[in-house]
Amino acid sequence: MEQGLKKILFLILAGSITIVCLKAQTILKAASETSAPEPTIVVTDISNVEMNTYANDTAKEVITVQGNYLTDNISLSVTGADKDYFSLYGMNLIPVNGTVENTEFLIKYFNPGEGVYNAVLTISSPGATLVTRTLSASSVWRPLDTPIATDASNINASGFTANWESIDGANAYNLYVSKYISSDMPDLIISEYGEGYQSNKYLELYNGTGQAVDLSEYTLMQSYNGAGWPTEASSPYYASLSGTLPDHSAYVLTSSNSSSDLKAKADKIVTYSSSAPGGKIVSFSGDDAIGLFKNGVLIDVVGFVDEKVSASVAGVSSAMTDHSLVRKPTVTSGNTDWSASAGTDTDDSEWIVLARDVWDSIGFHTYSVEPQYIPVDGSPFTVTDGLSKVIDNLSSSTTYSYYVVAKDEHVNSENSNLITVMTSGVTNTGSQVAGISAYIVNQKLMVKATAGQTIEIYNALGQKLGTYISRDGLTEIQPLQKGLLIVRIGNFATKVIL
Repeated sequence: MEQGLKKILFLILAGSITIVCLKAQTILKAASETSAPEPTIVVTDISNVEMNTYANDTAKEVITVQGNYLTDNISLSVTGADKDYFSLYGMNLIPVNGTVENTEFLIKYFNPGEGVYNAVLTISSPGATLVTRTLSASSVWRPLDTPIATDASNINASGFTANWESIDGANAYNLYVSKYISSDMPDLIISEYGEGYQSNKYLELYNGTGQAVDLSEYTLMQSYNGAGWPTEASSPYYASLSGTLPDHSAYVLTSSNSSSDLKAKADKIVTYSSSAPGGKIVSFSGDDAIGLFKNGVLIDVVGFVDEKVSASVAGVSSAMTDHSLVRKPTVTSGNTDWSASAGTDTDDSEWIVLARDVWDSIGFHTYSVEPQYIPVDGSPFTVTDGLSKVIDNLSSSTTYSYYVVAKDEHVNSENSNLITVMTSGVTNTGSQVAGISAYIVNQKLMVKATAGQTIEIYNALGQKLGTYISRDGLTEIQPLQKGLLIVRIGNFATKVIL
């Protein structure tokens, strides 16, 4: 019986141990099942892949892919309507012990044409959360280099040959030829008029002609109380001018009775006199017209010559009294029609009306007119078989300009540099005329011509830099600017570079 009891106790103890072991195994298994890490995929921290290239070229982008606790390969695929424009180099990444180390992955984009395309890149592995990236790519036609236009050749009275350099990839060129119209004014203008407190009166003339002007050719006249222009040079309302006014310069006249600060701004102070010639030219009231004459011909005016009235200007009543009038920067020439010049409002008037004794702009004038380029008949000319084009049927002694655009089947280049050329005065003019020549010596222009001939100097834009009278033998001229200069003497024209 004692042995039986021992056997029973042994069995009970063994069973308990078994139960304990089974429970332990269950606990360990459950712990193992709940703590196993999930597969993960990590991609370079970019939300989209963007690529840009020229048509027929390839764009490339690299992303970095990493995986942990993987149970299978990482796969990459591209989907979407534009997927055929994208290529993946390597479709699967194989893990080692469940891990894919940081691996660079190449994506290529190719398009034989121009356009914008999109697709979706999907990166996946069983059990891992999908990773997607938007693929965006665009391509444009490759631009052509900007061509270089070179100096014209075969210049004559009716045309010239335009020239330019070759551009790789171009199969045609558009040649744009225009007549150049300078922004220079044809003559002086009255740029300001001031009728201020008591004797504070002034006039300003402006030279925008492109060359210095001899003021002895000009006269200022006053129509006192609408009585008309004076007929005698001895009149106090008739003022002859003198001296030289440089290009883009202003000339200010005021009375000796005006304020000291106004006189400090003046180029000429007119001594007030009721009898001396010109003694009252700047002692006017708002109802006295002022006229600018050249060689006795009226070229500009302020006020009505036959009326005693303080005229309205730009819609401002009696603007000629107790106001300063400033010519707009866009006015290109004098105007002898005062009604048109004064206008009816701020838009159609040639003048800006300022308050009394406002003199901020005395002594200079703002002139902002750009030169005009008027295309000649047939421009642009398309050239497919060379690097030059003969342009004819042009006017003699006229400035023209040209530039070139290179082309292929898809794109146009940027505009080339601008070349300016002046046609000659006679059909057989070349760079040589018997007894006449021009050249540079020690940074000075030397001109050989018969004494007394007129020498005109232009820049490359056709703007006149100066007029000179030749001496016997050589005339030495210090040009006003460097670069390409055009020298004209009668029918002779040549270019020199300083």
